[in-house]
Amino acid sequence: MLTRDRRFGVRVPFEMFLDIYKCDRRHRALTTNISETGVFLSTASSRRGGAMAAGTVIAMEFHLPGMDESIWACGVVCSALEGDLVVGTGIRFTGMTRRDARRLRDFCVDQRREHLSGLLAAIQPLVAQAA
Repeated sequence: MLTRDRRFGVRVPFEMFLDIYKCDRRHRALTTNISETGVFLSTASSRRGGAMAAGTVIAMEFHLPGMDESIWACGVVCSALEGDLVVGTGIRFTGMTRRDARRLRDFCVDQRREHLSGLLAAIQPLVAQAA
């Protein structure tokens, strides 16, 4: 399901592991959805740190399917949802090379097309039955 971001763009469901760098330490996270403007991450809850505070600046490295080179991006924490086992964090991208931004945009457009094609394929038999 496509979801509308509060501020920009349409996020597409997408799960992958990525590396987050905060205070020179590497952490692993799992994406839930992604857009050209941001990403929602899930990390294991820890007694030590908990959720990252809004405004926290982080760096990220991730690979998109079919691409050999990593994408590096800077981002800022916009929201955090803390549960007993998992912390969800909304990140807005604040810095990325133009090349990486284009690659991410192209990936998101392809994912949206794929998702919409699947919806159309599911709807067509229903429309044919109704006619």
